Amino acid sequence: RINRVVMWINQNFLLDEEIAADTELDLRLMALRTGCPISLHMIPGTITIHCEDIDLVGDIVQALAASLNIENLTSTANFPDFIEKTQRGAGKGGRVSQRPTEANSG
Repeated sequence: RINRVVMWINQNFLLDEEIAADTELDLRLMALRTGCPISLHMIPGTITIHCEDIDLVGDIVQALAASLNIENLTSTANFPDFIEKTQRGAGKGGRVSQRPTEANSG
């Protein structure tokens, strides 16, 4: 599947030149809309995305899953800055879980 992911990246990101990978992918980009760094790493069976922007990561995961026709996706997310900001906004009355979240889409 790495070839399909590489093709998706080449079609969906503004790159100076097309990328190529056969067995492993390690790519660092900068999001134009937010200036946030994005790191994509793929080994067979696992894609890891590092980025501080929770919305951007959600958009990337949804677009990639749609492109690869993935109906069920197990994922783990960890956004400590988002959790801290949300907890401050919740004030005394609310509590937000700090453990990573696993989600299935389908």
